[in-house]
Amino acid sequence: GLIGVFEIPKQPSLDQISSGIVLAGIQNPGNMGTLMRTAAALGKKTIICVDSADAWQPKVIQASAGTIGYL
Repeated sequence: GLIGVFEIPKQPSLDQISSGIVLAGIQNPGNMGTLMRTAAALGKKTIICVDSADAWQPKVIQASAGTIGYL
């Protein structure tokens, strides 16, 4: 069944970005989701993806184990 629906957020302006992590060249969706969970565990809310897998693809969302809603 359906658990949650999230809108893909718009890119914030630079003055609205808090500290976080940069994911560069991460192509494996499972690895990206794991790094998102790690960022959330560290209290970071900003993730910037550079030349990486699409953060909104289903495998990344599944691997993030729900923390993508926090980020």
